[in-house]
Amino acid sequence: MKYRKEIDGLRTVAVVPVVLFHAGWSGWSGGFIGVDIFFVISGYLITTLIIEELDQGSFSIARFYERRARRILPALLFVCAISLILGWLIMVPPGFDGLSRTMLFALMSGSNIYFWRTSGYFSEAAETNPLLHTWSLSVEEQYYVLFPVCLCLLWRFGRGTVIVAMSIVFAASLILAELAVDSHPMAAFFLLPTRAFELMAGALCAMLLSRRGPGHSEPLAGLGLLLIVLSFVLIDDETRWPSAVTLLPVSGAALIILGASARTVTGRLLGLKPCVALGLLSYSFYLFHQPLFAFARLHKSAPLTLTQDVAVIALSLGLAYLSWRWIETPFRKPSPKGTVRTLKLAGSSLGVSACVVFVAMQFLPTRFAVANPQVADIPPPSVSFIDGDFDPCPDFPKLSGELMCTEHGDGERLLVVWGDSHALALRRGIHAPQGMRVITISSPGCPPALSLELRSKAYFDHVCHQAGQMERIADYVDSLNPDTVVFLARWTLYLEGWQSMGVLRDPPYFLTSTDQAVATQDGSREVLMQGMLETLQVLANVPRLVVLSQIPDLNSFSAWQRFAGAEIDATRVVQWHEDETRFLEDLAQTSAVGIVQLRPAFCSMDVCDISRDGRRLFTDDNHLSSHGATWAWSYILAELGETP
Repeated sequence: MKYRKEIDGLRTVAVVPVVLFHAGWSGWSGGFIGVDIFFVISGYLITTLIIEELDQGSFSIARFYERRARRILPALLFVCAISLILGWLIMVPPGFDGLSRTMLFALMSGSNIYFWRTSGYFSEAAETNPLLHTWSLSVEEQYYVLFPVCLCLLWRFGRGTVIVAMSIVFAASLILAELAVDSHPMAAFFLLPTRAFELMAGALCAMLLSRRGPGHSEPLAGLGLLLIVLSFVLIDDETRWPSAVTLLPVSGAALIILGASARTVTGRLLGLKPCVALGLLSYSFYLFHQPLFAFARLHKSAPLTLTQDVAVIALSLGLAYLSWRWIETPFRKPSPKGTVRTLKLAGSSLGVSACVVFVAMQFLPTRFAVANPQVADIPPPSVSFIDGDFDPCPDFPKLSGELMCTEHGDGERLLVVWGDSHALALRRGIHAPQGMRVITISSPGCPPALSLELRSKAYFDHVCHQAGQMERIADYVDSLNPDTVVFLARWTLYLEGWQSMGVLRDPPYFLTSTDQAVATQDGSREVLMQGMLETLQVLANVPRLVVLSQIPDLNSFSAWQRFAGAEIDATRVVQWHEDETRFLEDLAQTSAVGIVQLRPAFCSMDVCDISRDGRRLFTDDNHLSSHGATWAWSYILAELGETP
């Protein structure tokens, strides 16, 4: 295959925005589309390589897989090794366990499936997930498994048939993406079927150029570059993705591939030495930047400064050069031992690496555990909220999402607990006192308030994004004729936004009313108060309405601080909850609702307990463990005057 400098230059156009997007720099919220450009490039290069050998009658599936293994595995294994070491040094045990699981799936070319299945309200934040970016590698690797076989089978029927088949796959994948992006956004984002049209765009370019070679069309190349620039300007992380809008950067990349050459201005720009040089490093640069950003943030327990961002980018580039020079380049050369032995070596390397990761996950104590032997033996709490003794609620009006309703006990008196993920976590400790029935309704990320919603794409699956769902829940609760309704939520989330170590995350998690265009912190506070008042009005006939204050929110403490002892400073906790305290006081003054303070179950004047009786009370910085939920429920029943 003839080398094209402008393709390496196009790789630079793809990788730099991705890195700046992961750095979180203002103005680069659409930088993730660099991955889509990479998909087009990969589709073009792989197809060109295969059809050239098919024309010559020399194509071999085994040799193709050998080349892919030599291209992908060495640098990936190197990055995984460094990530495992940094994870051991920096992460607390649950984080290291999560890293190891992600690494296993990445080595098995399935991290995109893993992230799809584990995405949601409780998933790890993208900015601190070292191997999140490997999802795109898994998509390509799955494509490499299927595409060569299909192309070989179709090749005997002629080029026309191949082009028609590719066009059908392109159209079907694009239609599927457009349909799935609204109903199943995480599946659409991570999985191959909804990404195949991007790879097919590159493959179709290869078919069109296979007879005549690269074009020399200034209009095509210039239009392609313009479309990519417009993509970075017009697209951000709120855009439905992938969808028909994705055709903007995909078409841009395809037009550059079709029209750019050394004879065009666009081709000469992309062929400049700095662009080509960075393009050559793009694979390793892409591999290194996300782990380094994530570990730097974990080590600092806060977002990085601009200087620190630049330092991480520079380090990523330096390691990318070393990887390209001493790992990528040597391994790209065909092995004198032959294709079969190379494939056996690749398989053995993957197997050994997976075993090392598994052993590390199961048996290797992290540096944190070694430095804190007093807590190393305390098992990490389960983050699964599906355990416990309960029954589903009859006739519950669920549409979709993470909404759950469970029933405990069979007594005559009815107590309903309604809240967000804090109700979901509390459910594991709930038992019904004698003569009582308890129904727990939980909707992660959504307070028990009416006439509000979350408009961010990142929260699409949340119940309060669904028009009328919270109103249906309120009507359902009212129809039960309960004796008591208890409301609880992570109130600080909706009052202060989603924060970590005192820094607002993006997106911030502000609520809006159904007719409010822009989400703001002040607006979120007003909407929460009004929504709670509406909920209380709908349930005005309930004999007893109670709002629980929030359990201690530990977001201002680092993971090491939260795991290194049995208690933490209560002063910072009280300061963080000041706005929540005022909110609950205002709510009590304007409605007939009782307030039960829940934090005293965990905090004294000086300290807050984070473990008790040798067991952790929290799963993260704000959710109760099973042990913590049992403790809190006993306290709540006592405050309500019920016998546990």
